[in-house]
Amino acid sequence: MDKFLKNPLKVSEAFLVVALTMYTIIAASFIPLIIVTVSTFIILIKISLTILILVGIFGFIYTLFIKDKRKGKQKLLFLLLHFVSLCAVSVGVYVYVLFKSFAP
Repeated sequence: MDKFLKNPLKVSEAFLVVALTMYTIIAASFIPLIIVTVSTFIILIKISLTILILVGIFGFIYTLFIKDKRKGKQKLLFLLLHFVSLCAVSVGVYVYVLFKSFAP
């Protein structure tokens, strides 16, 4: 584990995989056959969003520490992907708070 955390490229890749998995879980939770109750759905979304925010922030920070000159384009791509992930989560939370009062 110590070697894994010292390699920022591998950590950034792992965080992108976790973020993609969380987005898939959120998208799959909208299928009515999977979630039984509304409270389960809300708990799943809250946990997924918390993990997405943490993974996005830590992945973005770890990407800044990639120092290999040959990985320059990959570093820029990872920075962009983590930034887009954080923006998507932020917009999703903003829309949720904005439309929360409209739900019955």
